[in-house]
Amino acid sequence: MNLAFHGAQRQTEFDFVVAPGANPAPIGFHFTGALGIKTDDSGNLIISSAAGNVQLHKPVAYQEQNGARQLVDASFILKADNQVAFELGNYDRSRELVIDPSVGYAYSTYLGGSGADEGQGIAFDGTGAAYVTGQTASANFPGATNTLAGSNDVFVTKIAADGSSLVYSTYIGGKLSDSGNGIAVDASFNAFVTGSTASTDFPTTAGVVQGSLKGTKGNAFVCELGSSGAITYCTYLGGTGKDTALGIALASDGSVYIAGGTSSTDFPTKNPLQGYIAGSTNSGFVTRLNSSGTALVFSTYLGGSANGDQAGALAVDSADNVYVAGQTFNSTFHTTTGAFQTTCGSCNTGSSGFVTVINSITPAYVYSTFLGGSTSEAADGIAVDSTGNAYVTGMTQSSNFPTTAGVLQTTYKGAGDGFVTKLNPTGTALVYSTFLGGSTFDTGASIAVDGSGNAYVTGETNSANFPTMNPTEPAANGGASTGSTDAFVSEINSTGSALVFSTYLGGSADEDSNGNLGAIAVDGTGASIYVTGKTASTDFPTQAPYPYAKGNANGGGSSDAFVVKYSQSSAAPTFSLSATALTPATVAPGGSATSTVTVTATNNFTGTVTLTCAVTGPAGAIHLPTCAAASAAGGASTTLTVNTTAAVALLERPASRHSAGMFYAMFLPIGGIALLGFGSAGSQRKKVFGFLLVGLVLSSLLLMPACGGSSNNNNGGGSPGTTAGAYTITVNGTASGATQTGTAPALTLTVN
Repeated sequence: MNLAFHGAQRQTEFDFVVAPGANPAPIGFHFTGALGIKTDDSGNLIISSAAGNVQLHKPVAYQEQNGARQLVDASFILKADNQVAFELGNYDRSRELVIDPSVGYAYSTYLGGSGADEGQGIAFDGTGAAYVTGQTASANFPGATNTLAGSNDVFVTKIAADGSSLVYSTYIGGKLSDSGNGIAVDASFNAFVTGSTASTDFPTTAGVVQGSLKGTKGNAFVCELGSSGAITYCTYLGGTGKDTALGIALASDGSVYIAGGTSSTDFPTKNPLQGYIAGSTNSGFVTRLNSSGTALVFSTYLGGSANGDQAGALAVDSADNVYVAGQTFNSTFHTTTGAFQTTCGSCNTGSSGFVTVINSITPAYVYSTFLGGSTSEAADGIAVDSTGNAYVTGMTQSSNFPTTAGVLQTTYKGAGDGFVTKLNPTGTALVYSTFLGGSTFDTGASIAVDGSGNAYVTGETNSANFPTMNPTEPAANGGASTGSTDAFVSEINSTGSALVFSTYLGGSADEDSNGNLGAIAVDGTGASIYVTGKTASTDFPTQAPYPYAKGNANGGGSSDAFVVKYSQSSAAPTFSLSATALTPATVAPGGSATSTVTVTATNNFTGTVTLTCAVTGPAGAIHLPTCAAASAAGGASTTLTVNTTAAVALLERPASRHSAGMFYAMFLPIGGIALLGFGSAGSQRKKVFGFLLVGLVLSSLLLMPACGGSSNNNNGGGSPGTTAGAYTITVNGTASGATQTGTAPALTLTVN
């Protein structure tokens, strides 16, 4: 049995690893100085002390097989003298078992004052600090050192990694209404914010691409804040219609992509793929600003020729291609040849989701596709992984929304379901696609992806049977039957086949309602999940530490923003093996062959794998091939050498002990009888001589099989004592604190 510690964002987390065949009964805790110990309704362990309460989250136990987790029932059991143990359900005791304290709150807090506040964008930096933006009508917004300028201002707040304090908090805005809708952070702790403003006195800076508001309906804006929260630059972006930016992402050179919707016929463009607004109402747009905000690098409309379009979210890959998701009502929305869905199935009755990928340097479409069924859809969130797969979430009202086999949910359940879809890098096919929802109404709003390809989604649910897994909140509406909406947070595994974690998030009133759908971000390991949104609940589930004095209480307005950081213990490290065919494939006895074995590290495995071989051969093989000792670190390759022995003589084996025993048992009495004859009288010499002859004959007959070579101990067939034939070499690996996943490589070697 092992206790595995993990470091994540300056927090210590742990798993219990039970070896195959080991007894987990001795595992437990003893708390010294505890005033009381209990479990709550969710199965979490609450330890009361003079310094406050400590919470250990309901344990999750699982076993790995073929790269997938198989969950085992687990719960805390209270014992005498402040001791706590685990109660486990049935599991395969021949395989390793991991007991994980599960996903829980690192912190959960209100963020707001006495007016209405809502969180709409979230990001994090390399230290684990969270950056939140949204809209506030509160003159006493927590931590702000400047003043509210209008009816609603943008707020930007940075929260320390442990949730204990506000690093900074600031208003950005003018005398009318302003809203922060998206945020991104670079490696130097600069924050980039986008949204919309109707204020003519929005705080723009000198030399930016657009220093004044155009029209009267409102423009998009982009601002950069330095590490202290002070404005580096701010610019308007728009025309004489209404312009709203909804998503933001950073390119590798520090330039900024934003996307949203516009009704302006004079929206600023640069090297556009579409230089005009095609529809009669509004169009999507995608814009790239240089790193100082002083010039456009690229800017284009994105839409069809009739009803309307909106770009709702965007992401950027390592090649600086921009991935855009949104909603279109137009069957003429541009799609590319060979894309997954080139016709709109719902544009006559409603809207369709779309995914468009653009190379802004050329500029050119990488691909563009509809994503929907026959009723109505909207794609509201998008993320991209390191290989160019796009992950999309949103809402569908189509029972025939495209899904794939073997996923989490293949059937439509409600008046609207969320969906999660993974598109391949060329946009020609679905990697997976699944519904996500219960029997009433659900919608996905924002999506993020970790380094292992697990997708993290937040949104809104009105379903009492929304699918949960290891939840921090297992019931809707904080357990109240009010029929209000909750936020949800779900983690889906890399194949789309199962939930890793899924929970309601909210109290007895509404969360993320009336068009505010929240945002999510996740670090590369999945150890920390960041979520924001808005809540009207006075019983929203808060968890210390709080970043400001009223963090555990609603600020008093009609709604507050909320910020939650979940801490998720990393899964036990794992690795898989692959191997090339042996070269040469055929050797003479005594020859050798080699294979290149590669170790693929998963779940943050960083150790060294020692390779072992199991060999099976033809019947009668008495010397099996052997593997030379080899090892490789995670992510590396090594050469595995298989050695064979020289040919073996047919007479190598002695007769069996049974045959030799028979020989001696019969030969010695005969010899004894013959010797007795020499002591007899002369009158009996003829008889004695006859006995001697019989003894010699019988002895010769017995010696022939005893000395005639092998006992034919050849496992029932084949040539006795041979090394020739076809052998199967199965390669496995062992590593401290980690397990091998997937099927072990099987190699074939012929010896002749």
